[in-house]
Amino acid sequence: MIGHKGSPTPLPSVPRGSVVIVVSLAGGPGFVKRVSEMGIGPGSKLRVVKSGGPGPVIVEMTSSVGASGPRMALGLGAASRILVRLIDG
Repeated sequence: MIGHKGSPTPLPSVPRGSVVIVVSLAGGPGFVKRVSEMGIGPGSKLRVVKSGGPGPVIVEMTSSVGASGPRMALGLGAASRILVRLIDG
């Protein structure tokens, strides 16, 4: 499984419907600040709504009890710098 065990996987590589946990942000201070202000950082739990194909990667924040949160669209470049591990899907 992509990103399940072993090295972290870039967010766009994860199939739609998967639930992931953010492992790290691979970018400079400006990128880390911008993404952190959106609520995405190490330990964040996300559900992948749209991945692959043209257009942005769309993710939905999820809580530890599985409740859905806000959806966010991330450009492919930004999404590629968010490294995740698959935890469900």
